[in-house]
Amino acid sequence: MRHITGRVLTNLLLATLVLFLSTTSCDAPDPTGPASQARIELAAAPAEIPADGSSTSVITAYILNPDGSPADGVPIIWSATAGSLDTGADSVASGVAQVTLTSSLTPGTSIVTAEVTMPVRIRESIGVPFTDTRSAYVRVSSDPRSIPADGVSKALITAFATLPDGSPVYDGTTIFFTTNAGTLSSYQATTTGGEAVVQLTSDSIPQTATVTARTGDSSGSTRVDFYSVDVAWIEMRASRSEARDEDIVITAIVYGANGARVGDGVLVRFTARSYVNLSPIETSTVDGYATTVLSCGAMALDRRYIGVVATAQGVTSDELVVRMTCTGSASNPTRTPTTIPTASPTHTPTGAPSATPTRTPTATKTPEPTSTPTP
Repeated sequence: MRHITGRVLTNLLLATLVLFLSTTSCDAPDPTGPASQARIELAAAPAEIPADGSSTSVITAYILNPDGSPADGVPIIWSATAGSLDTGADSVASGVAQVTLTSSLTPGTSIVTAEVTMPVRIRESIGVPFTDTRSAYVRVSSDPRSIPADGVSKALITAFATLPDGSPVYDGTTIFFTTNAGTLSSYQATTTGGEAVVQLTSDSIPQTATVTARTGDSSGSTRVDFYSVDVAWIEMRASRSEARDEDIVITAIVYGANGARVGDGVLVRFTARSYVNLSPIETSTVDGYATTVLSCGAMALDRRYIGVVATAQGVTSDELVVRMTCTGSASNPTRTPTTIPTASPTHTPTGAPSATPTRTPTATKTPEPTSTPTP
């Protein structure tokens, strides 16, 4: 009986030992378990791009170790179901790896996948839509529409692209620019709010540039005239034809051979027939306009006719005649704002030449009133 009891006890001890060892082995670390806790997170910027064969999105992978720390030196493999990927990063550095996806010409969604082995293989994917731009409408404008053919003047070229429903194309859409004359600051630009902007610099040869903007299968164009900077004629205007102890603003409008204003930077010299305060005597055009001011100062003038001419590049305007009365007591005369007159003077003093000249420059003439004008 004792022998049997001893055997039973021995068997129970052995069974307990086997159970203990089995339980201990189940709690031992699994060599593949912790690695499965590593993770990948993907982000795309921008989240969607036009299906134009050139727009890009940067895909960023954030890889974390099982303990949550950034992985480092881990090989990474990229793939995409549509479009193309650049070489990108082939390993993770400080938890980050990036690749650039370029769209195709076919609308749809590209599935980009990142795969790492830590030591088991894990992967994560993200979808990047390629939006349809083939029916986009492109409108192109120039500001200004004409610039001097001087090799330095610039026009701002703006392309505005919309989707078929009239809404602006997605931000980051690439617009390609071409021109048959002049030089563009860039031959491609991306949109913000549907707009993409570049600058066009003129040539030194007068001609017309056609600037075209294209995205996908859609395009638009605008024309920019490069006009001759040679002065053809000068038009003279005055803020008023007669003044008493007040300033008169004289404006010279300078035109080129093509009939357009010459633009900025043409030097204009003003000359007055009578001794008056004329300032400035020399100035440069802004958008074809140049201004000077006739003022009394401390002078005494009694209804005197004053003729003013403007000269630029050897071309002299017709004489503009105004009449001034200065009592000599206005040390600080009222100054008329130096704004550009919107029309030629409507009042012509009796016996004085008209204040509205013809466009053909003529020699300076001294008017000789035949009678004394009635005040």
